[in-house]
Amino acid sequence: MQCIIEFINRNAYITIAITGKNFCYAAKEGFGIVWSNPLRFGALAGVGRALSFVGNLLIVSLSTISFYLIIQYTPFNEKIQNPFLMTAIVFVISVVISMVFVYVFSAAMDTILICFILDEQVFKALGGTSSKPINAPPEIAELFN
Repeated sequence: MQCIIEFINRNAYITIAITGKNFCYAAKEGFGIVWSNPLRFGALAGVGRALSFVGNLLIVSLSTISFYLIIQYTPFNEKIQNPFLMTAIVFVISVVISMVFVYVFSAAMDTILICFILDEQVFKALGGTSSKPINAPPEIAELFN
């Protein structure tokens, strides 16, 4: 239940940022956007999870390995008694930092998709005959269609 509420809140806040409407309207609108485009959001969720996993893995592994190499092959090596403890601390810090970066990246992906869908809806409301959006760059329009 909490997962559903967080999902609705996230889409509501994105819709508020785009449209400037109140929370209740934005929650209804955000849920309607997701409900009317399940394949797009499903594909974005799958790609997003894969990119999040790879991003977390790269950030954590590269920062931890580079820290370990720096403390092993620099003049600081003589002064450090336990390099594994320091490496473990860097590992924990890099996990937290990577989670923050990946969360922001995920929010940006959701925002771009919602902007694209709202752009399509505005084009249709103005009398457009196709689902081609007005303001989206051609590369993004081609990717989402």
